[in-house]
Amino acid sequence: MGFSNDELFGIDTAARLMGKLPLDLRSLINSPIAIGQNDALPNPIQKNMVHKQHDANVLVSEPFTIGGLRYFNIFSETAELKFDHDAPHFQGMLILEALRQAAIASAHYQGLPIDGKLALLNYNTNFHAFLERESPIVCRSYSDFTVDETSKDTEAGIYIQVFQWGRLCADTVLKAFACITNERYQQKEQRLKKITERYKSNFYSKLKKFHESTLSTPCV
Repeated sequence: MGFSNDELFGIDTAARLMGKLPLDLRSLINSPIAIGQNDALPNPIQKNMVHKQHDANVLVSEPFTIGGLRYFNIFSETAELKFDHDAPHFQGMLILEALRQAAIASAHYQGLPIDGKLALLNYNTNFHAFLERESPIVCRSYSDFTVDETSKDTEAGIYIQVFQWGRLCADTVLKAFACITNERYQQKEQRLKKITERYKSNFYSKLKKFHESTLSTPCV
């Protein structure tokens, strides 16, 4: 159960359709994805697929793909996020990072070269229910974004749902600007840096004038 690979929907349309689409348990039960309490979790995805330097920071599994939809398991721990209180459920920040990683991996599977980069434009997430730490968590992603090494830089949209026990617990629309190569990404970074420096310089120039005006105004 899923979408045809030959028929790509826009992200908003896909989100509406996937909201009515239950988990494909018939396919998942024969896949590496863990869906039940006693199922073994699959291996983590390779760290470079989610732009991490250390394996301990990977939060999503290797995916299972069927009918244009991609499924991942989400792991419950990462070395780079620490919380100052215990909770019986997944922390919101942990879910956001896992969804971000699933989106990055999805973009690479959609053709973004491994040295390509995503610059975040919009990250709209809805939380519907708590996620327990001790039961498998499944996320399902879809993207109408397809590129290869010869493509121009373009916007990428990815829709992801999070399930536990077949219940929808969260969903997100992530939109980013995809730079096909790291070189192009660095070029854009340099241009943005110059623009930022100009804004910063103008701001401090105005601030200086306000201070000077205040100091030159006599007290009454």
